[in-house]
Amino acid sequence: MSKLISYYFKRDKWILLAMVALGLLGGFLLWSYTGNNDLDGGISVFVGVTAFFIGVGILPLWLYVRDYKRMYGAYGSFFAALPLTGKEAMGGRAIWLLIVELVAMLVSLGFFGPLFVRQMGGYPEVGEFLSAFLEKPAVTYLQGFILLVITGILFAAAVWLFVTAVGSEKPFRRFGIGGPIMLYIGLQVAINVVSKVVIETMGNQRQIVNEEYFQQALSQQFFKTSLVLSGLMLIAAVVLYLRSIYSHDKKLSVS
Repeated sequence: MSKLISYYFKRDKWILLAMVALGLLGGFLLWSYTGNNDLDGGISVFVGVTAFFIGVGILPLWLYVRDYKRMYGAYGSFFAALPLTGKEAMGGRAIWLLIVELVAMLVSLGFFGPLFVRQMGGYPEVGEFLSAFLEKPAVTYLQGFILLVITGILFAAAVWLFVTAVGSEKPFRRFGIGGPIMLYIGLQVAINVVSKVVIETMGNQRQIVNEEYFQQALSQQFFKTSLVLSGLMLIAAVVLYLRSIYSHDKKLSVS
């Protein structure tokens, strides 16, 4: 597993560095924007947003496609010959995908963070509202959001492992990379349906309270909904991960 991760780093470290560099460039250009509606300001904003989009949108997608080609595409026969079990291969890939997602998230924070702080500087009432909002001990929006982010990162990695492994099995093999894409679309539809059902079900459990406790009840409902969604994503991530290991081992036994 460690050798696989080292190989990924050796081959793709420059793409990770490019993600960071483009994110920092985009953040710097927006941070230096003075708000003047002139040509230089427009160019600065356009280049900054474009750099950020490439850094967190295009490059991670490129890394994902490279991962697919190594395991199931043009270089699949080479990696299939490596002495790696399904657990080792999927574990190494999962760690690599988590690293890519964390880098993209940190780049996003570096891009939006200074911009958000700068905007708050022009609207002090917003900063006062957020400070008072987060100081309330009963408010659990932040905890729920953090929980969703953590489980969402794990779930996203498991989804990619699943769609590439199962999407490359015999029923989908004739479609090439279209197999994983079709499986991904179907999985997203199922995820959206389940999420909608959970949110609507939890919303129907909301009780009518007076105005004094409305904010507290709303925040608690959000946290409960986040807890249920996070639990479902975590369970689904484990199931998808184990199914990916089975698919990889099955492919090795057949070959």
